[in-house]
Amino acid sequence: MITTSTALWAGALAAALGLGAAAGCDAAVGDAGGEIPRVPAFTFEADLAAASLPADVGPVGVAVFWLPATGFDGDPGALVAGAAAAVTLGAPVVVNVFDAPPAAAYAPGRDWALGAVLAFADADGDGRFGAGEQILGGAPSDWIVHARAAVPGKSSPLSRDLAPGFALLPRHALACPVVGVAVARGPDACPAGAGGPCATDADCGAGGVCATSLGGRALPGGLCAKRPPCSGADLVGGPGIAGFDDLLVPRCAVDADCRVAEGYVCELVSGYIHACLPPAERVCDTVVGDPCDGDGDCGADGRCLHAAGAFAAFPGGACTVRDGVACRPAHGRRVAVGAGDEAVLRECVAAADCRAGYRCEAPTGVCAPDVGACELLGAACGADADACGLGGRCADYDADLGPLPGGMCLVAYGAQGCTFGAGVTTSSAPASVAELLPACGSDADCRAAEGYWCNLGLGACVPPPPGACEVPIGAPCERDPDCGAGRCLTETPLQPIPRFPGGYCTASNGSGCRAADGVWYPLFADRGLLARCAADADCRDGYACDPWRAACVPARRVTLELGAGFALAVPRCP
Repeated sequence: MITTSTALWAGALAAALGLGAAAGCDAAVGDAGGEIPRVPAFTFEADLAAASLPADVGPVGVAVFWLPATGFDGDPGALVAGAAAAVTLGAPVVVNVFDAPPAAAYAPGRDWALGAVLAFADADGDGRFGAGEQILGGAPSDWIVHARAAVPGKSSPLSRDLAPGFALLPRHALACPVVGVAVARGPDACPAGAGGPCATDADCGAGGVCATSLGGRALPGGLCAKRPPCSGADLVGGPGIAGFDDLLVPRCAVDADCRVAEGYVCELVSGYIHACLPPAERVCDTVVGDPCDGDGDCGADGRCLHAAGAFAAFPGGACTVRDGVACRPAHGRRVAVGAGDEAVLRECVAAADCRAGYRCEAPTGVCAPDVGACELLGAACGADADACGLGGRCADYDADLGPLPGGMCLVAYGAQGCTFGAGVTTSSAPASVAELLPACGSDADCRAAEGYWCNLGLGACVPPPPGACEVPIGAPCERDPDCGAGRCLTETPLQPIPRFPGGYCTASNGSGCRAADGVWYPLFADRGLLARCAADADCRDGYACDPWRAACVPARRVTLELGAGFALAVPRCP
């Protein structure tokens, strides 16, 4: 077990480096009967942010918990945890992963698995999560991904090629709809019966409470709730969420999980946590996404979409909410559908949530028309303005990328069936304009013979770099002038890479560098570039090659949130 108390920093360092079994590296028995330290297959660092924990919590462990392939509903008993690192609150911890996930973490025909980083009360001190032990929190939006074989982009949760082995990825790296799942702290499970209508507590079963209001909201028909200390994977609330007092109510992912007909919808209440509650506004009388022929089929609050923005057709029509109506759309989410155009489309987390002729599109989480093959996006076009079809244009230059050898067909979002599954928006354009560049998962998806390569930060094919950077991206620095027209990064409040040891030269458009010169990093407000790499050896000392972006970044690191109201942002990948 890895110990990181102030008095045992030497042991922690040895454990991190794999130097001794006594320091917690895990061990195997050698031929001579002695113990041989096992070398971790994957290592990363974590910081603890404690909110509210019981005073008598005792030893705390941190481990990677692998999600079952059948899905995770918040029950910790369904997870398989590896060896844990023992931690001291307020001190950083090094987490070593020694073993591959269990077979149950791989779905049939799928060669990748997802693991969550969680902290737990290690009551028996054995360095393992056991029955009856309590989940204390974890990293809500960082995931460990393991591939047991090379995974092509079309089968990958990243929508790009995934190499064998481990990777630490932030939630926004995964090209799947995300659902907030409240993690049951256990071990006491709440009796069934929450969520239904009620008139008295007796209507809500053992330990139930009939709530008529919550956080200042009236609850029509009553709402059966539960009280801590019991917990449930399908419940959220408690003292960790403002306005909930000590009540637990049903969690949800989409409105369809709630009593919509009675005025309940899936409302965000804290972080990634959603609960079935009445909204601040009334619920619209139209059912978003229902088929329609005309506006009269969509109720007084709705209208019928047959085309919107760049979408030339909504098969069978689709009900949406009229502009300016003061109501909360049930089952709907407002998204951009073209230049300056928005519409409320049906929300979804899986393909089954959408009608025939529509698909659940990540990352927007809406049912988009599934029309056309999007075959012209990214194609060579020379100077032929007609080569790119309806909604497309032939570009020989891009403000973010520079010259485009052979020309490139750029297509408006929604035109020709081109949506975010096939392309990404050009980085300098607002989302409402939504002109697409061809998406990619590896260089092989691009026109490699013409020098195009896959910029994984942008997620799009880009032309060969013009070589105009005055100082190489990723070079060490102390101040901005060391980077020529670029700037020197030393630290940033953004996760997952808040600190840059030795400084790091980056650049943005207008500095002489373009997205073709380095890997684009969208979390920087001014579109900073990172140094491109294929392996750790391509990066300078103190940096590693991030397998998600193929870019040189500081050491892998996550922040663990410990306290009440913990939920995971769980990707729902097909």
